[in-house]
Amino acid sequence: MLYDDYFLQPRAACPVGSEDSDRGRRRRFCSYTEPAEEGKYHKNFKLQILNFKSILNNKMTKTDIKYNLEDRTIKFSEDIIDFSRTIKKDTITVPLISQLVRSATSIGANYCEANGASSKKDFKNKIAICKKEAKETKYWLQIIAKANPEHKEECRKLWKEAQELTLIFSKIFLTLKDGN
Repeated sequence: MLYDDYFLQPRAACPVGSEDSDRGRRRRFCSYTEPAEEGKYHKNFKLQILNFKSILNNKMTKTDIKYNLEDRTIKFSEDIIDFSRTIKKDTITVPLISQLVRSATSIGANYCEANGASSKKDFKNKIAICKKEAKETKYWLQIIAKANPEHKEECRKLWKEAQELTLIFSKIFLTLKDGN
């Protein structure tokens, strides 16, 4: 589905002065889309195809990978916060929401800490914490889905993202473990 969405409606270049173009680092795509006319491509469509092919061919630099995962953990934290605001507050859900927000936002915070680690051992420990927090987030999402069946589908989507983050951090940790 992401593949089809990408080719049906590619993202346009960021206009000068937009929030994305003012950041200190170059982003692969802008956060807003500008629909193409039917049957036509955007002017930067070929550039986007080349970027997409370089991703498939693993020609991304280490800094691209770092920022992509950092951005992904930030977006996940933001999605959890937005989701938490939609849940009806009562005596059962308030502590669940609190725990969910703490564990989910901790993933991104610990990943940022890992990027600034002073040693390989410190980096490995922070990645292990990221992995644990992602697993804990999955647990709280399951509990919230049980406590609020009307939010089950949104919990499922967030759980899948938490699962992907768990697998990513597990792979990083295992790679570091094998490298010793």
